[in-house]
Amino acid sequence: EWYRKIVDSGFEASQVYYNMGNCYYKQDRTGLAVLYYEKARKLNPNDREINENLQLANLKVKDRIELPPQFFL
Repeated sequence: EWYRKIVDSGFEASQVYYNMGNCYYKQDRTGLAVLYYEKARKLNPNDREINENLQLANLKVKDRIELPPQFFL
C-alpha cells in the first residue's frame, strides 16, 4: 500500500486518491473505491476520468440506500 503511505505522510493530491480508487476497484472493493474517487473529485472536480470512474463504481454498489418518496403534510 504505497499510496496509503503517501497519504499518511500528509501528501494530498487528486491523482493519489484516483489511483487508490483504481486499486480498490480492481480488487472488487467498491466501497473503498468510491470513497477515494470522491476524495479525488473533491480536490479536482472537473477531471473527466475521476468522474467517469466514480460513476462506474457507483453502478456496482450493491447495498444502495433508497430514499423514501417525499411527501408534504
